[in-house]
Amino acid sequence: RLCTTEAAMLPRGAIPWLLFRWFFASRYASMFISGKPLRVGNVVLTPVRDDVIKIAMPVKPRPVKRLDKIIERARFAAKTARAQLDKTPEKGKPASKYYPKKKSMAVHTDYQLQWLEKLAARNSEVV
Repeated sequence: RLCTTEAAMLPRGAIPWLLFRWFFASRYASMFISGKPLRVGNVVLTPVRDDVIKIAMPVKPRPVKRLDKIIERARFAAKTARAQLDKTPEKGKPASKYYPKKKSMAVHTDYQLQWLEKLAARNSEVV
């Protein structure tokens, strides 16, 4: 338990972290006391011995995607987002309320395309 002076000396964001640690430690300790598995989301923690736990997580196999196909889709998305932004008036029309969203989407897709192209350039240097 922390008094107010101790709490004031802690770094910013430490109180939620301490509460999380206390909550997880109490649930973790109860798992060892009861001997029953603890389920946290998709993860199952099972006590094996006093000092060892077994972690079980579902593994979902993911297909490998080709980088050139991903870049092609990103180029199409950037072109589409830029075209929608060009069609949307900035001020004075009812459709103007969508302008900020479309502008942010166009900037995001451009940035994503640049990032993917840098990744492809880096991969070509390695190979």
